[in-house]
Amino acid sequence: VLCALNFYGQGSYQKGVGVDSKLSIAQPTVSIILKEVTTAINERLLRRWIRFPTTPQEIQEIVQRNYNKTRIPGLVGFVDGTNVTIKIPAINEGLYVNRKGYHAQHVQIICDSNLNILNIIARYPGSSHNSFVWRTSYVRHLLRTQYETGNHCWIFGNSY
Repeated sequence: VLCALNFYGQGSYQKGVGVDSKLSIAQPTVSIILKEVTTAINERLLRRWIRFPTTPQEIQEIVQRNYNKTRIPGLVGFVDGTNVTIKIPAINEGLYVNRKGYHAQHVQIICDSNLNILNIIARYPGSSHNSFVWRTSYVRHLLRTQYETGNHCWIFGNSY
């Protein structure tokens, strides 16, 4: 677990976490550890702590909480996209070059007014625009359905 946390914190290559660090773990072992710990986080923690409300009642609870803090009616949360620098991929390399010219993974995050993360999408390459990721998101479709059935609520974003 320490090996994986070290890697996540550095955002660097695996070699720097293993042989070149105080952990003294070979790179192939680091790779195995990262896969196991990341899978465990995704399966056991991610869905427990990062979850967008899906029922009208859950949405209204968040809307009320956000209203109490911001005085903005109907506010579910805030959305933005960012690019996380990655190693040059071997496949479809050009898709990962973002508008600033470096290789990246596009990540969209939605949070509430308490900065609790409600949703993360990290499956698109760096060349993807914020609006594309938003248009294809489950949350957008869910909120549109809520709106069409009379539950008028929204997400604030900067360039969607």
